[in-house]
Amino acid sequence: MTTPHPHAVRDDAEHQTIHDCRLLLRSAVAADVPAVEALHTRCSPHTLYRRYHAPVHGAPRMLLKHFLAGHSNYFVVTTPSSQAIALGEFAPATRGQHPQLALMVEDAWQRRGIGTWLTRRILRTAAQVRLRTVYADVLGENAPALQHFHVFGGVVQSWEQGTARLAIPVTEQDTPLQDHDGPMAKPAAAT
Repeated sequence: MTTPHPHAVRDDAEHQTIHDCRLLLRSAVAADVPAVEALHTRCSPHTLYRRYHAPVHGAPRMLLKHFLAGHSNYFVVTTPSSQAIALGEFAPATRGQHPQLALMVEDAWQRRGIGTWLTRRILRTAAQVRLRTVYADVLGENAPALQHFHVFGGVVQSWEQGTARLAIPVTEQDTPLQDHDGPMAKPAAAT
């Protein structure tokens, strides 16, 4: 079985124009590893900490191992120049684990609707496998993420060592997003 070229448009691809930049959301493939590693180097330590709940430098080895082995469903958002600017993960339920949802958006692209786009895509994927609920672990101090998942009906199921486990109902996510243009200028890296 051959791996598709990472920048080839596949059947599962979705386009969205955000701040005059045409973005592509698609399933990630093993050939995306260099772009995902580069995404991690561009993210601030604060963003990486909020995603992994620990100080990390670059893409964690376990992420790359899971990415290459196909243990989770990963989605990547790329610019026209094929630069990865966001990563979403849907980890199906495994032994003793609930299905998980995780997101990371590059700092320069945050608060532009990309996390919402990724969340909707992951919830559609969860609906396809007939799940009723997915879970997200969010640091208690991460008010933007707590609010983000609250919009999707997420409720705190438990707290452990400063981390909230949110239960997010899986509902139809067919409503297309409108092009999201706001006051922020397009990042220079997106060209």
